[in-house]
Amino acid sequence: MLERVLTPFASCARGPRPSRERAELLYRLPAPLWEPGFMVLMAGLATATADFAEATARPEVQRVLGMRGAQGPIAASTDADSCAEVAVVCAQYAGLACSTLVDFTAPRVGVALDSLQALAAAATAQAALAGEGVALASALAESQLLPAVAGAILRTPAPEFQRIRDDEDLQTRARDVARASTAFAGALMAAILVLPRTGSAAAGFAAALSHPDVVALQEGLAERLLVHGAVALKRGEEAAGSGEGCRWWLPEVEARLGHVINGVRQDAWRPEETGSWLEQVHEIMLGALPSALCARPPAAPPPARLKALEPRVLEAVHRLFCGKVLGGAYAPQPTWRLFQAPALDGIMEVTGRAESAAWGLALQALLAEAQLGGQCRVMDCGLADEDPMRLLYGMAGALNAMNRLAMDPSCAPQSLGASSPKELQAQLTRAGLAASLDHALRLAFTAADRAAITGDPELRGLARDMAEVPLQVGQVLACKALPLAARCGSGGALVTLAKRCCMMAQRLQDLEAAGTAEARREERELLAGIIHRLMPATPKCLRTLAEFKDAGLSTGGKDAGPSTTPGREALAFVGRSLCLFVTQVASRAALRRLSAPQLLACQPHRLLAAGCKLLCANVAAPSGSVGARPGDADKAGDLPPMLASMVVETAVTLAAHPQLSTQVRTWLEPLGEGGGGTRAAAAAEAAPAGADESSTRGCLEPLLREWVLPRVQSSEFGGSGAVLQSLLRAAAAGEAQFRSQALALAQDLQRGLGIVVRVKGSETAFYPGMNLAALVAHELAQEEEAQAASSSDVAALVAAPLPPPLAVPLAEAAFPGLRACANPACMSYGGRSEADLPLKHCSRCKRVRYCGSACQAAHWKAGHKHDCQAAGAAGAAALPS
Repeated sequence: MLERVLTPFASCARGPRPSRERAELLYRLPAPLWEPGFMVLMAGLATATADFAEATARPEVQRVLGMRGAQGPIAASTDADSCAEVAVVCAQYAGLACSTLVDFTAPRVGVALDSLQALAAAATAQAALAGEGVALASALAESQLLPAVAGAILRTPAPEFQRIRDDEDLQTRARDVARASTAFAGALMAAILVLPRTGSAAAGFAAALSHPDVVALQEGLAERLLVHGAVALKRGEEAAGSGEGCRWWLPEVEARLGHVINGVRQDAWRPEETGSWLEQVHEIMLGALPSALCARPPAAPPPARLKALEPRVLEAVHRLFCGKVLGGAYAPQPTWRLFQAPALDGIMEVTGRAESAAWGLALQALLAEAQLGGQCRVMDCGLADEDPMRLLYGMAGALNAMNRLAMDPSCAPQSLGASSPKELQAQLTRAGLAASLDHALRLAFTAADRAAITGDPELRGLARDMAEVPLQVGQVLACKALPLAARCGSGGALVTLAKRCCMMAQRLQDLEAAGTAEARREERELLAGIIHRLMPATPKCLRTLAEFKDAGLSTGGKDAGPSTTPGREALAFVGRSLCLFVTQVASRAALRRLSAPQLLACQPHRLLAAGCKLLCANVAAPSGSVGARPGDADKAGDLPPMLASMVVETAVTLAAHPQLSTQVRTWLEPLGEGGGGTRAAAAAEAAPAGADESSTRGCLEPLLREWVLPRVQSSEFGGSGAVLQSLLRAAAAGEAQFRSQALALAQDLQRGLGIVVRVKGSETAFYPGMNLAALVAHELAQEEEAQAASSSDVAALVAAPLPPPLAVPLAEAAFPGLRACANPACMSYGGRSEADLPLKHCSRCKRVRYCGSACQAAHWKAGHKHDCQAAGAAGAAALPS
């Protein structure tokens, strides 16, 4: 009877969003239901029914009550069935009361509150509950209704497993208990959400939520989800460890039966279709989890075991959407309804475990894959494009959670939810963090490409939501608090990022060659997106490459000789791709004068020239370009001297290299008379593409002398100016002692040693054995030449082409063991990693691979034809298996 009374009010309470008007209606129409005495009665009914059913299930009690023979178990079973029915009604009643409380926290105006975060924000903004809301909250707290309902669900006697397959009454009892637990989960989520606004009832609410039976049922709900996802608990996780609450029997029964128990329809014991309603049940279970973990007063900390089960719950949800499930779960296929609720995003906001963030990323990647595949619609979080809160949703939210937890390199494993580095690595490996990072990148790139081609509004929205993913993935890859092997794996994410950089560099080259007004407009927009989203990931990837080198994790170890194994080649491919990418972007950005280009480091002669061009054009000055972000202008002034010092450090390091010293000296040799811009332009134009090292003679000298040198001399990096002056003087003097002086200068940079000689406005380093008189005469001559230089050289230096690339034979440049498409314009991101593409090697040279005939034909026309024939003539080596 009471269930029939509650049904219409419960239907009203399940509206699309909270409403204060609805709360007042639900409170006043059934006013007797909210009387404190009636709530106490309902709590007492739940407790008494559970006590009686639990007692009559014992043989000794049956004897005392005169339940003889077969009548004893039958009567006890009837009492247990009644207990389950009462539990359903009481749980629905508690749910209606708690949802009405949530409505009391909603504003009167029609504000959309479609997420857990929005509800929490609205509850915080509202004044404390007053009048009817306080009365309802006080009645709930004083009646102890929630602990009573939890106890009734937990203590309903378990059905005999041997009989449950054939006994409809036992099946009905199990279904009723499942229904009651779902209703209770919804009540619990709402109760914890309004806890901070309950005023004088807060202490009673906190006590009720910390009751052992409430905590035990929360753990039972989590365990049931684990059973549905076929996730086995690890040793030490099986025991119920939170207080004195009972262990719930329903998860174990479902595990032994091997299928989901229907908790919705009355006429189906083993349902054939569960996709929609079971996802709704799990949605409610997950919705209660972040509330239970974060929305508690200090006196009621999160239950320890429930907190430990958090990553296992997310793993179970991941398995459910991958089809690795208990019989009947999410059949015939998922509806993706669960992702429409804010539960997963809420967990990512409050989690303190890196493993949970990794599972969250894997889940969100599954959703994005389904959206791109048309299996579910693209969901909009309802926030403006520029709203930073967008980073708390979807894949960006999961990556943000990982970066929030691990941004401090000194962070201990205990702060990430693990007892040791070894356990942390095992957790992240189990969650597939490295594969998920790679998957997320590929999905983001695919969404961006499809949105650009089709212009579909939903795809554009999805691409916009994933625009920050490359930068966030780069941040995770650089998080030293996470084990290197766990975040990078075999380097799949690095390879995918490098492939994207190659494609972007190729696209910029094509637009530069086109030269039309439309091409220049597209180039400007493309550069804005690259510089503010993809470019910031490159220095983080470079740091990750340095970690691999320092740790000796590339195949073969630190001291291994040259190798064609995929691990070593993947790292080399990433380094080369980033070099080409940054070089092209820096060169074009100098002409476009975009704001705040990224720091450049450790690149060859074209990269150094591009860095010098940036200083010549002073592109660090704010330009109001598309894609500029707040704070760019404040940081712009720090870039030129910092960049100049890095250019000097890179040039000196290359000059000191035993195999590169002679070549570097040719880059630094002066070309003779004429302004710097004229000499640089003449050197670049005279050299054909792919020229040998003699064609690059003097390509860096005017850029370094006329623009890098003044930057460092007038900054806090003044010592770098003396070093650069000495390096240029040594290059002009000849080859005999160039490398030895470069070695001394490199040591000077590292240790701060050496003697600095000042000649007028310039400084140079002096070492024992050098001719001081010749040094002074040389610097005076350079000073006169600098004063005579024309200001028009600036434009010539910026406009001059980059030095030509050095021709490197394919046999030396290729990575035959690398599983990646060799076409730099490839835009195929199918599969979850580059290695998953159907790659086939070139049948002639056996040195490169392609994902399809289209890429092979395009690369053949773009220049592979010449390289392939040369490699074939030299005799190509067989491709490693």
